[in-house]
Amino acid sequence: MKCKHFQKYEGLGNDFILVYKGEEDEESWFINNAKSLCDRHYGIGADGILLLSPTTKRFCDVRMSVINADGSRAEMCGNGIRAVALHRSRVQENTDAPLLIETDQGILTCQVEEVNEMEGIVQVDMGPVQWEGEIPWTFADRSFRLSLLRVGNPHAVTFDPFLEQDYVAMGEQISQHPQFIEGTNVEWVTMRESTSMEVMIWERGVGLTLACGTGACAVAAAACEKGLAPWDIPLFLHLPGGILTIQMRSSDRHALMRGPVRHVYSGEFYCLRYCGFKGEKCYS
Repeated sequence: MKCKHFQKYEGLGNDFILVYKGEEDEESWFINNAKSLCDRHYGIGADGILLLSPTTKRFCDVRMSVINADGSRAEMCGNGIRAVALHRSRVQENTDAPLLIETDQGILTCQVEEVNEMEGIVQVDMGPVQWEGEIPWTFADRSFRLSLLRVGNPHAVTFDPFLEQDYVAMGEQISQHPQFIEGTNVEWVTMRESTSMEVMIWERGVGLTLACGTGACAVAAAACEKGLAPWDIPLFLHLPGGILTIQMRSSDRHALMRGPVRHVYSGEFYCLRYCGFKGEKCYS
């Protein structure tokens, strides 16, 4: 059996297993065993896995890959990159210098602030949010519009009011629709005022979740593009797990995300030798 050490982190209740990929490790093993590891009854329990590996990019600290709880790959994770930034700053015992982290979305700059032994506030330049327009949609004989955006990963945002009881069926219908070849994340937005909004999130490969950093960036960008919120000042997004601050920069459409992240605990899991087949037993 092989022992792997891991760290458990959470950002606004969006929780992750953070683990380093060794030279002998295959990413496919973590993909095949994500369901077992992320199971909240029989495994460690998490919304996903943050897989860290050495980077070949100059000046970068580490490479981050994101695996959802169902074993699918995610191009980016906003809460996840804050967790990685806090972890690396704790390991290096350095919170002053910005961290450059390589992701599938590119190289992102992170600044860890107000850090203590277990938690901190992290700001990340998430890069440009791509506005892909709006499309009409129908759910339960009701017509409305979806704003489509990309923050490395795809998002469909609606500002129309819906009942909470509709979120699961609606999230499944939209996220798995053939129109979205890669699937999509779904966000429901209620504007409180121009700089404050409530957000519910259906995360592709996870389901309803307490928070989603890229989803918050997509919502903020959509609100600015539609003239519902101002550019270039902090916007406060109230998610089920807490508040994220997003500032949309009008000059280049970059999203500046700022929010808390916390180290929960460290542990290890034991697995049969990496055979690379689904259903392999994991013991935590």
